[in-house]
Amino acid sequence: MRFEEAVFAGTTLRQTVWQGLSLVDARLRGCNLSNADWQQARLQRVEFESCNLTGANLSRAQINHARFESCKMVLAPFAETKFTACSFRGCNLEQADFTGADLRDVVFAGCKLLQARFFGANLKGADLRGSDLAQLGVTAHDLRGAIVEERQLLQIAPLLGVIVK
Repeated sequence: MRFEEAVFAGTTLRQTVWQGLSLVDARLRGCNLSNADWQQARLQRVEFESCNLTGANLSRAQINHARFESCKMVLAPFAETKFTACSFRGCNLEQADFTGADLRDVVFAGCKLLQARFFGANLKGADLRGSDLAQLGVTAHDLRGAIVEERQLLQIAPLLGVIVK
């Protein structure tokens, strides 16, 4: 399935099974994509604004020049997805799974990342400033090259084996 220059506003796409979907130059605003299965999708120049992607499966996808703004993405699997020039701003990504994802230079601004999993992900240049990193599922090695701010160091110190008193 392929959509180009599409606008979806307030559309319910929950539980859709569109594996291999191609979405180019599209905008989704206030849409419900909860539990959608879009594995191996190709998303290029796509904007998601105030969408519900709870449990939406975008594993092994190619996501280029995409922006996720104020989206609910709890429990969403993004395992082994390649992100290029993407940003997440003000999103709830609690318990999302980015295992093995390529997140180089991706921006996570003001996001809730409580218990999100980043094991084996490439976070080089990923900007995590302003996001909640509490109980992040990641190793010290996975965090190499990620950008954090001073106050976040207390949240990731246990991953580094550091005890802060």
